[in-house]
Amino acid sequence: MVQSALDGYNTCIFAYGHTGSGKTYTMEGPGIPNSDMDLPIEEQSTKDGKGMIPRAVEQIWMSAEQLKEYHDCEGDMKPPASCLLFQVRTPQQVYELLARASHNRSVGFTNMNERSSRSHSVFQLRLTGLNSFTTETVSGLPLHCNPAKNGHDPPNADFAVLRLIDLAGSERLNSSGVTGQRLKETQHINKSLTHLGDVIAALANKDAHVLYRKFKLTYLLQNSLGGNSKTLMFVNISPRLNDLNETISSLRFATKVNACEIGTAKKQTKM
Repeated sequence: MVQSALDGYNTCIFAYGHTGSGKTYTMEGPGIPNSDMDLPIEEQSTKDGKGMIPRAVEQIWMSAEQLKEYHDCEGDMKPPASCLLFQVRTPQQVYELLARASHNRSVGFTNMNERSSRSHSVFQLRLTGLNSFTTETVSGLPLHCNPAKNGHDPPNADFAVLRLIDLAGSERLNSSGVTGQRLKETQHINKSLTHLGDVIAALANKDAHVLYRKFKLTYLLQNSLGGNSKTLMFVNISPRLNDLNETISSLRFATKVNACEIGTAKKQTKM
């Protein structure tokens, strides 16, 4: 997938599953600990134990942006205030950015996970490169930090973006034991994940109109789901018997996604 991004394709890797099933571990590995932010990711785990994000960073360095979708609100399509863009020139700078983002990510205690992510994390890598034969430059551009007024990408936006996404985990309300603000957060997360399933079902059915814009999560993933991108999904499940219902739900979602044909990816560069 990283090589496809370097070749000029938009690519997307995301982890889906209920809370506590290992999504963040899949994407980040055992690194980015909350207790020691000074320890670089590459020193926190072996090569085999690293997550998808550190593995990708090892191969390339680029501009990177971290989006944190907290309380994904229905119909709210404003550019997220938490979208930050950083220019980085070494993998270590990306690791430091990841550690900061992980430290700032909203988490909360529930009966199912004592450190449950209360937000979806979207880490976008804008690829910038130089063709050594033609001396032409190819660069990445963030898709949704500064969208065109009509909501579409600008006409000269020939770019490749690698998205690495750690979705917040779904939780059954009667099992989570949350109340008040945490209850509202759980409801928002479940709604956005349910709508993600609805969008994928609409794509599988080849519906003429797909409601990407109903939630920010699917709006941000529009280019990844709509046929112009190469997309890989990890489905995380738990071996615990108490999580059987959530595991079945996740596997059904995986079956739905596997049946979805989104078309052929197109190169986004002119190199």
